[in-house]
Amino acid sequence: MEERRNRDTYCIEADREVMAPCLGLIKASKACLKEVSEAVKNHGKVSEQEYIAQMDDPADCSSEISPSIDELVLCLYPPRNYIADQFNAAKVASLLKKTLDRVGMSHMCPESENSWVQFLNRAVDHNMDKVKELTAASA
Repeated sequence: MEERRNRDTYCIEADREVMAPCLGLIKASKACLKEVSEAVKNHGKVSEQEYIAQMDDPADCSSEISPSIDELVLCLYPPRNYIADQFNAAKVASLLKKTLDRVGMSHMCPESENSWVQFLNRAVDHNMDKVKELTAASA
């Protein structure tokens, strides 16, 4: 078998394991943005200044999600740096939690439809816990 000389271009098993929860955060981001968009479309009100302000908060948070996802994806390429993985995953998780919190407490998310907020919060927590667990020993 031929020896691989440039190991910086290859993923080892530990790298692949860390990718799974990072991809979970990316999927949670997609779902979050989709659900927030639906909440605004279905329940967003512009009749009062308070309602408009409630719609601005998640919009501000959401605008930072895509660039943070880009940073997370870029750090997943070899050579790997688990500290960067953990930092970028935490940044995405924080933005998602903030967005979900703001939407969940607004007029755009009636209590009867709050289950998606809770589900995505649990998904973010689960994936971030896995990233921390898998990167802790290697960081």
